[in-house]
Amino acid sequence: MNSKKNCGVVLGDKNFYYDGVFGPHVNQNDVYDGCCVEEMCQNVIDGYNSTVVTYGQTGSGKTFTMEGFNYDACDSSAKPRIDFNVYEHDMGVMPRAARSLFELAHAVQQQGEIVKVKVSMIQIYNETVYDLLHPRHFSDSVLADKGLRVREDVDRGQFFAENVYQPVVDSYDDLLTQIQYGCKHKIMAAHNMNHCSSRSHCLLSFQIERWIEGQEGSLREASFTLVDLAGSEKNSMTETRGNNFTEAKYINSSLTVFRRVIDAVERGVSHVPYRESKLTSLLRHALGGNSYLTLIACVTPDAADYDDNLTTLRYAQRASRIHNSPIVNIDPRARKIAKLTKKLQKRDEQVARLVTNLRHVLKHVQTEERGIIPNIFLERLKRDNIHKLVLANSGLVNETFSEDDCSSDDSDEDDFVEVSSRKRTSSTRRPQASPRTHSNSGSTRRTHSQTQHSYGPASTNILYGRTRNLNFKFDRLKTQFDVEKN
Repeated sequence: MNSKKNCGVVLGDKNFYYDGVFGPHVNQNDVYDGCCVEEMCQNVIDGYNSTVVTYGQTGSGKTFTMEGFNYDACDSSAKPRIDFNVYEHDMGVMPRAARSLFELAHAVQQQGEIVKVKVSMIQIYNETVYDLLHPRHFSDSVLADKGLRVREDVDRGQFFAENVYQPVVDSYDDLLTQIQYGCKHKIMAAHNMNHCSSRSHCLLSFQIERWIEGQEGSLREASFTLVDLAGSEKNSMTETRGNNFTEAKYINSSLTVFRRVIDAVERGVSHVPYRESKLTSLLRHALGGNSYLTLIACVTPDAADYDDNLTTLRYAQRASRIHNSPIVNIDPRARKIAKLTKKLQKRDEQVARLVTNLRHVLKHVQTEERGIIPNIFLERLKRDNIHKLVLANSGLVNETFSEDDCSSDDSDEDDFVEVSSRKRTSSTRRPQASPRTHSNSGSTRRTHSQTQHSYGPASTNILYGRTRNLNFKFDRLKTQFDVEKN
């Protein structure tokens, strides 16, 4: 969503601001273009997850916005009767997005790349996930079926329906046939506010895979999820009974969790209750995750629906303030190789800096000023996080220069520090105290002759050992990188 909201809605004494507002006389094409669904299709082809959600109370036009098909009146015991022969201007987001995806995929294929499109369609009915494209899940015994399990993909940071049927489609006509096939088997019913009300949340997903043949690591995967939420209901207005009343309880409960998740993500709290509902679990990537998100809020002009419209507008505005972090979904194996490559480059830089500093040490050891290290060199060692190695572990004990002084900005090449090359032993953790001379004032100090020492070969042995250890780690990491790459 855009950070700057240019359109507003006034409801009573409340003002709400959004990226776009559509009046009652706009057509489906205006909604499709105004919600930038075409741009989201391009994002999916490029490897980014995208999600479009319709949200609002029952009878507000969510299903028509998403599908555009004509539904005849039905009752609780009959399946919906749908007329798929609609005019072009009545086609909803689902068929228009399907056509756009195949047009964009065809353009990519003309450039020599391979694009595969898979489709899945599920419904969440009474907090149970059913597959609308699998015959087992829309038989007469659908209520007795346990449905699909919702599992978490830790690597991708999102949830998915296990064992969902995902046929590969080769053309727009094939994809539209699958959409119509799933819509025919949604669970719907009639009540006082809607002659053909959705009794479940419907999620249509397009899975896009794109790669260059023969080029390793070129695979990009993305999903385009189109969500038609069931509408919130007030039993005092719908007057549902029996099974329809149970369905309404599950619908309202899942929408409550949906609103709580929006509120938690918008406020940036540490705990977001995704797991409290199958709906919010499956939409985790869209609500504060790595997906582009467009939420279409549908309201009614009836004054009796003031409270429901107010709730819809309030949470739609909060959803517009959610900041997702879309990323390109490349092959996990290629992502791991890229991560190891970056780590290798960092180690290369560390080894280069350490070798440079060791050369400075060895060069200074060979000079006549034995036992004296420039302050500027100690600063460089501390910057590379190996100053303790030189001042302590190597046996070069600084007796007149504290470690805090290494960070001084006034040091230059002419400032020198006197150090001792005394070798530490296992029984003596600290060097023995040097003889002291007492002044008349009672203060103690050390003479230059008592602290002046020279370097010996043992002084640099541990520096060579540290280099060998780092080189060993570097070689092991490089071996791991080669294994992952092959």
